[in-house]
Amino acid sequence: VITNGTNPSMFRVKKNLPEAMVNCIQTIKQTGAFLVGYAGAFGEPNALKYLLQAMKKLAHRKKNIHLFLLGEGALKAELKVYAEHENLTNIIFFDGISKHEVPGFLDQMDVLYLGWNAVDLYQYGVSPNKIFDYMMSETPIIESGGASESMIERLGCGLWCEAANPVAIMDTILQMSEFSEEQRLIMGSRGKQAVESTYDYHVLAQHYL
Repeated sequence: VITNGTNPSMFRVKKNLPEAMVNCIQTIKQTGAFLVGYAGAFGEPNALKYLLQAMKKLAHRKKNIHLFLLGEGALKAELKVYAEHENLTNIIFFDGISKHEVPGFLDQMDVLYLGWNAVDLYQYGVSPNKIFDYMMSETPIIESGGASESMIERLGCGLWCEAANPVAIMDTILQMSEFSEEQRLIMGSRGKQAVESTYDYHVLAQHYL
């Protein structure tokens, strides 16, 4: 099996983020908030509604944890309506940016989120391309659901929790927020090392050949 991967060279030359985005992130970061990031599509397979439900629970607990959602998709408007209806000031939506700007966004986050629905098909394996971009940013990852054996857990570059379970997602975010910065850096570095040794497109191409 040749999995998805990424191009590590894209992360060596990073384009600056839009100024308004940088100012927004930095303003919240300066309050001491723990930052959760998502970059990708806003579609049914991405299971973002459970993440927003988890953020609602965190808001009720008055935790200084903020979620930044970057991208476009069919369900974005619906998710924004939900956040506004529930008055979730701990959730911020950003418009999509270029692929070469995304690494700059990932670098700003304390943890990155990847979610799946509870679908039997995924037990045969999953290979999302965004996971390798996440790993190259040296940021730890929270994965909700997916394959029966989580790559995140196997590589030690993040934490796994049950799919479509807002309470489990909330608990895992809290667990990650309680790790020291050094612990999260170690986790993140494992992800980058795995990409460079195994999931670089050039390495995958050699396997294919």
